[in-house]
This record gives sequence, structure tokens and C-alpha cells, in this order.
Amino acid sequence: AVTFTNKAALEMKNRVAGLLASEGMRRNLPEGLFLGTFHALGVSILREHGSHMRIPRNFSILDEEDTRQIIRDLLKEFELDPEVFSVPRIRASISRLKNELVDASSFAKNDDRDSYQQKLQALYAAYEARLQKMKGLDFDDLLLKTVMLLETFPDVKNFYADRWHYIHIDEYQDTNRVQYALSRMLAAGHRNIAVVGDIDQAIYSWRGAD
Repeated sequence: AVTFTNKAALEMKNRVAGLLASEGMRRNLPEGLFLGTFHALGVSILREHGSHMRIPRNFSILDEEDTRQIIRDLLKEFELDPEVFSVPRIRASISRLKNELVDASSFAKNDDRDSYQQKLQALYAAYEARLQKMKGLDFDDLLLKTVMLLETFPDVKNFYADRWHYIHIDEYQDTNRVQYALSRMLAAGHRNIAVVGDIDQAIYSWRGAD
């Protein structure tokens, strides 16, 4: 079962524990059960099987300031005008691409781009190279890399399809493309998926929620 915030994930865990207790079962959550955020799910899968994609088990997770500092450094290296190529704008562009399942190599393959987009291509590639050198992933990678892992290695996808026969998604109205792709792959084996949401409560359209 996945949701979007740590607070909501804790609420889910408490409710499940309460249901177990009401049925006379132990309150400890059964082994193999996952209740958490989408990003925590990505961390769990990547720690367990990320080595297939040369992601070290002890990878670090960069926070927002870490990623912005990398972009600041790259803008200086590329000698780009910070007024045109602002840190927030570049960071938002890379984040949007990752949430739309576009990695740096895919983005670089499109030659039909203006000067700004060409510079963005170079920045995106350099940004990814910097993260790899640091053995780190940014917040968006936790989902993008997980989807890429499951797409590329069917045995890993089948492993989780066998582990989780039932998928539940909370606050479904805030799901974006990468989260949808991840959910669909995990539920493909048994096709037992339940979602709950309210379009009038959608708050993440700026992050690609659709």
C-alpha cells in the first residue's frame, strides 16, 4: 500500500495494526507487507536489486539543496548566464523530465531542439554524471530508476509481482506518470489493484500529477 506523505503512511500502518489487533492477531505487520510512500518503496526496491543497474546498495539520497548546489556548480563550469539558466528553472526541468520517464540519454536523442534545450541536454547529462560519481540519487531517481529497473529486468519485476498480490494506492489523484508506470508494473501479475482518490483534492499538478 502506497501513499504520498510520511504522515499518511504512518496513519495506514496504524490502521492496519489496529485491524490486525481487532481480529485477535499480533499487531506487528506481517513480513513482506509494504506500507509507505512511493519514494520509500523505490528506496526499498533499489536497495534490494539496484545492483542490476550498477546502483550501489549504500547509495546516498540527495536532498533539494544538494541537487541545487550541483546545478550551481555546473552552470559555472558551462559559463551559462544565471539569469537565463536559473537554478530553480533547471532543477524543475530535470525533475519534470524524470517524472515523465525521460532519462538523460533519452532526452539527448532528440535533435530538434532550440539553443536553450540543447544546453539543457548537456546540463542534464552532466548532472547525471555528477550524481553517478557521488554514488547518489536525487528524489526523482527513486521512482525513475525503479521503473527502469523493473522494465529492464523482468526477473526483478516478477519477484515483486510474486511478493505483492494486492496493490493499494491512496490519494490516487496525485499520481504522475512515473508513479502510474510503477503501480501498473507491480500489479501486472495478479491484477489486484485498488485506488482511492478525489480529483477535487488534487494538489500536485505542478509536479506532473494527472
